[in-house]
Amino acid sequence: MDATDEDRLKVDTLSCVTESEDKELDLDALCDIRTVNFASWESKAFNALKHLDTFLGSYLKKIGVPHTSCSRLTCCGIKTSGTFEEANRWWDDMIGNFFSYLHKNAYKRCDPLQGRISYETATGYASSVKAYFTEKFRNDGPQLNVFVSTRWRALRNRLLAQFNEETKSTGKPLVNGHQASEDSDRDAIAIGCFWLGTVEAAEFLNLNNLMMQCSGRGTEVSLLRKESVTVSDVNELCCSYKILKIDVKKQKIGGPRQFLPVYPHRDSVHQDVYFSLMYSVVMNPTYFGLSSYLLPKFSGKALNTDSNGKISSRVSALWTDCFNDLMKKFKDLAKSVNKKLSSHHGKKGSNQKMGESSVAGLAQIFRSGWAVRGMLQSSITLLAWKGKSSKRVKSSVTGITRRVTLSSEVSHQNYRTSRQITSN
Repeated sequence: MDATDEDRLKVDTLSCVTESEDKELDLDALCDIRTVNFASWESKAFNALKHLDTFLGSYLKKIGVPHTSCSRLTCCGIKTSGTFEEANRWWDDMIGNFFSYLHKNAYKRCDPLQGRISYETATGYASSVKAYFTEKFRNDGPQLNVFVSTRWRALRNRLLAQFNEETKSTGKPLVNGHQASEDSDRDAIAIGCFWLGTVEAAEFLNLNNLMMQCSGRGTEVSLLRKESVTVSDVNELCCSYKILKIDVKKQKIGGPRQFLPVYPHRDSVHQDVYFSLMYSVVMNPTYFGLSSYLLPKFSGKALNTDSNGKISSRVSALWTDCFNDLMKKFKDLAKSVNKKLSSHHGKKGSNQKMGESSVAGLAQIFRSGWAVRGMLQSSITLLAWKGKSSKRVKSSVTGITRRVTLSSEVSHQNYRTSRQITSN
């Protein structure tokens, strides 16, 4: 290496060091990822801890201990000798009584006038309390026995049994799920949007049709970009034609993105995604220039942030406002529409529609984004029982997965095939 090469190497090294110093991380931005939570989780945790404080007011009085908030509790409990065994006994008794409180005495917003919380809410609050204390005590020694998976599952099973017994005696539903829309609901909403004839109504119609065809929640569909809609070729029954494919991310599944084929609606133009997309373009001449999202107004609500800069979706609230406004303006339509619909009605309605037809099965599982754990696990167990090697088991499971996807494509084609293709 000559002198020129050495000088060049020194310059390169010096520039690398300088660039590294320039790109030094902001120390204030560094934090433990376990302390970073989403706005929705913080809201649930706040409500859960509020109920825990309400419970502690009565529980600590019962055992003759001054009131203490849950934020001041330690892993040793209250007035114990400090041994791990005694701490376990205190926490086990306290959490067991808290589960009883969730079943009998937990009211919505801690207000007895608003009625008791549902089973789903109770289990959600219990999970939030477990997550809070597990994180708080993670460096304070061994995990408390009551938070061990097997014991926690036993508590949840006992809570479920209590709610089930109450359901049998009172007839009160165990789960208050979202309402599924019927064809009549979707058609009535579409007719109202057509009569309004505004850009906002066109977007509301587009949202409802996309939720139905993609089996998606309001927030999931609101985040669809224009580039998410592509054209795909289909060859069947000696015919070749093009359809739309929509790239959807199911937020609560955590799996890969789904490329769902969407066909022209066979029976109703009111529920046809193709028509609602074109209708949005016609109603809004600047549709292709203002936003990269298919639903500009709803996407803004899906990306809404709170005071701490964390995403806090307001899609459900906006959907409800649009729906209520539509029902007020068209009272005759309101008589034929389910008043309890929410921004989840499309996903629920899509599953109900597929469940009533020949599509029910693998195609419904695929389109809804459900995991096929039961079927795959049963197949693996059966193959192992027959004595097949691990390579053959893996190959067989891969084949099953491919058939799930293929079956979903074919079945959904039959479900949403257009009139023209059917006549051919």
